Amino acid sequence: MAKRFIDTKLWDKAWFRKIEPRYKLIWIYLLTRCDHAGIWDADWEAADFLIGERIRHEDLPEVIKDKMEFIDGEDQYFIPSFVEFQYGELKENSKPHLSVIKRLMDKGLYTL
Repeated sequence: MAKRFIDTKLWDKAWFRKIEPRYKLIWIYLLTRCDHAGIWDADWEAADFLIGERIRHEDLPEVIKDKMEFIDGEDQYFIPSFVEFQYGELKENSKPHLSVIKRLMDKGLYTL
């Protein structure tokens, strides 16, 4: 079971307070279902089932879409702020960061 840091001030952020509850749920879902490098294998069917409502990328408010990058050629999304929040600045000499760096490099999302 992977453990994640979560911003306890999330509920205080205006952008988060202003979105509908189902979008709050999808944002938390994405943060907890993405891999250690912030990459989510898009499984909208599972998201629908677990959240209890049908949601698609095109339905998301812009404030969430702006926090996600579609990975060309794959049904995946990258959440850059996830990496920043979980690890801070990635460093090649940090063992915990190496697998994140490798994963991002494999997807063309990180260069040395």
